[in-house]
Amino acid sequence: MSPTTILLRPRDPIIVRDARPFAAEAGARAFTLPWPLPRTIAGTLRSHVGNTAAPRFRWTGAGADGPERALRIEVHGPLLAAREAGEQDWTIYVPAPRDVVHFTHPSTLADRDLAGRADFLALRPETNSTTSDQPGSGCLWPENGPDLRPLTVANDYKPDADAPEFWSLADVCHWLTTTDRARWRARVDEQRPPRACLPALDRQTRTHVKIERRTGTGEEGRLFSTEALTFNDWPRDEHSPRGVNVSAPGGGDGSGPGPRSQPELALVARLQTTESWDQTPAFVPLGGERRLAVVEPGVVAWPAPSLPSSEQLTGARGIRLQLLTPAIFTDGWRPGWLAAGAPPSLDRDTCSLRLVGAAVGRRVPVSGWDLSQSGNQGARATDFAVPAGSVFFFEVVRGALTPSLFE
Repeated sequence: MSPTTILLRPRDPIIVRDARPFAAEAGARAFTLPWPLPRTIAGTLRSHVGNTAAPRFRWTGAGADGPERALRIEVHGPLLAAREAGEQDWTIYVPAPRDVVHFTHPSTLADRDLAGRADFLALRPETNSTTSDQPGSGCLWPENGPDLRPLTVANDYKPDADAPEFWSLADVCHWLTTTDRARWRARVDEQRPPRACLPALDRQTRTHVKIERRTGTGEEGRLFSTEALTFNDWPRDEHSPRGVNVSAPGGGDGSGPGPRSQPELALVARLQTTESWDQTPAFVPLGGERRLAVVEPGVVAWPAPSLPSSEQLTGARGIRLQLLTPAIFTDGWRPGWLAAGAPPSLDRDTCSLRLVGAAVGRRVPVSGWDLSQSGNQGARATDFAVPAGSVFFFEVVRGALTPSLFE
């Protein structure tokens, strides 16, 4: 069966738990991760397919086949979708690459064209031949430390605290396939979308009170709080009744911070299954506390892969890999296939890679529940994932990069 692209539009602020305990006690607070994990979206969509499939999934009891059938459903994503006022199509956004350092030029700069302007620097592995090739150079860890080089920037600026959290997918593709910064800037400026970057999702904190069932009134001192992610359900600007302007990291012309409207936001995922299920738009629980979201199949297209051309690969001896969703590796922050020299989809005799640098963010806790187990046995042990947006720098040590490797 062909894949189906799903648009998930949260109606309520959603809670994406971060594996910290949330007990039923006074003063408790449930925190949220800054972005839904893939298994959160997979669980939501698999449950929805199972509840609308013909025949329906049997989750518990004798002859329960739900967990086994659910695992056969492939789910990819989520990605962020945004739509400005007056637009019909959604623009896909992904976590900003972590090999970019956003900064703002000092307002006292003599060059008035640059003063106060938002700009960026590129993190790159150290290539100074006077140090990187000496015995004992490089990093002291891990075991192949000499191969791993520290990342440096061309100039020393203070990074912006409010750097954009999401880039448009088109801009990320340009960034990954263009080595010259000036050329990348020109390509993006020529095709700049209405909004090239977005800040982190807003968070909303709610205070709740425990209700006494017998009297229907609140119990004394039984207060708890929940933190949740908010998604705008329609584009908002200064003319909207509920409009709120935000200060963007850079103006549309790149001249610096300026007010921008908040676009409509949603989640996008791709689902593939052989099950026959009802694809009518419906409400589904998403995340903790059973907050609601609308599932709309087939209203947005899954982005097509942007493959490098032969000209871009000619003479290339390095490659950058950016994670669009969090990844759990067997070797912690490093892909486990490094020992073999190539990912499973590549023949190491055709092309062999070596890790020379990594821009990796703080680890992400990942917890969950195993439906095939009952009772407390269903709780999964906490894993730690490499965050989305992390960038790995590889050097080609055998073979050459060709377009066929990326197909």
